[in-house]
Amino acid sequence: MGIIGLLFLALFGWGVYKLICILVDLLARANPAIASAVVAGSLTIVSSTIAVIVARSFEGRRDREAAHRERKVELYDGLLSELFKIFGESRTRHADADEDKLVDFFRESNRQLVLWSGPGGLKAYMEWQDVLKTQAGNPGAETMMKMVDFFLALRRDLGHSNRGLKREHLIGLLLSNPVLFMKLYQKDPSISLAEIAKAEQDLAKKG
Repeated sequence: MGIIGLLFLALFGWGVYKLICILVDLLARANPAIASAVVAGSLTIVSSTIAVIVARSFEGRRDREAAHRERKVELYDGLLSELFKIFGESRTRHADADEDKLVDFFRESNRQLVLWSGPGGLKAYMEWQDVLKTQAGNPGAETMMKMVDFFLALRRDLGHSNRGLKREHLIGLLLSNPVLFMKLYQKDPSISLAEIAKAEQDLAKKG
């Protein structure tokens, strides 16, 4: 229930209370028995009315939250679908993700995330973007890690638990050798994705 709803409820209750006091005072002077009956009946009516108002308020809030969550699911599904498509194409070519496609993707994502994402998801997205800007033209492993943090934040925003879910699990959805990626990243967090791709190719040749 919002602040306006609570204020309305408080004013309504105060008005009813004052009205009952006036009626009780008038009836008490005429017949105390009738006054008691009026008080009991009034309390029943007031409590029932307040219960209906509160129930309707919470029902409306649940409906709004459900509609908002549905919009988030649609947005996040579209964002991840496009992002996985871009990285899937780059993985088959053993190259970095197409920079032009990523630029177009981010331009559209910015607008939608500002409108619909929760604070955690939006914050993780902005941190990811900050890293991308510092590594423009030569994206590094930290870019991938921040992107995974963004994925985890989206899951939390939708109410999912991330317990037991590690970064490398999601890295495996984007790269063909997440184990090698994590080893190289832990050894040198500043390593570039191009260097990781080359190491992956060298390992494939040896195999």
